[in-house]
Amino acid sequence: MGMNLITLPEVASTSTWLKENCATLPHGTVALTHNQTAGRGQRGNSWEAAPGMNLTFSLLLRPEGLRPACQFLMSQIVSMAVTDALRSFLDRCVPPELITVKWPNDIYVGNSKIAGILIEHSITGASIQHSVVGIGLNVNQTEFLSDAPNPVSMAALANRSFPLDAVLDRIVTPLIAAVYDDPDGEIARR
Repeated sequence: MGMNLITLPEVASTSTWLKENCATLPHGTVALTHNQTAGRGQRGNSWEAAPGMNLTFSLLLRPEGLRPACQFLMSQIVSMAVTDALRSFLDRCVPPELITVKWPNDIYVGNSKIAGILIEHSITGASIQHSVVGIGLNVNQTEFLSDAPNPVSMAALANRSFPLDAVLDRIVTPLIAAVYDDPDGEIARR
């Protein structure tokens, strides 16, 4: 089961677009845009992203038989996928212990925020039918204009740019597999 990538030239919110269209889309669909005009975060906060410089995307996951009580486990899986990807790309310039999760939805490098995550679940009966995972990751943007107190990017940390498609693949591919390819039902039993 691989990634089904849909690139939108410009959209208000990839999560909103994905939720509006998810009925006909398979597990592993990614709605990606290079210009998100109204990206959302927790408590209505917005996500600043210079067009074409960062990753702003949402991922549709359809976990089979995952109980609603496992929502935090899903958050952990997503956060670990992002931190693992960051550690692999920044391994020569950032000690891995500095890349941390500020629960429930932020990824930090030291005292600076590099990514935000917003997960919205659709629950029917005793199981999660689908989850829309919105991720904003500062990749190549080095100047931030908003009043956010502590943004940082991969490029600012490494003093070089990164290919957006490679970073996207490094986050999404393990997530798709972790949530769907769970032959022992380990996620559902937790």
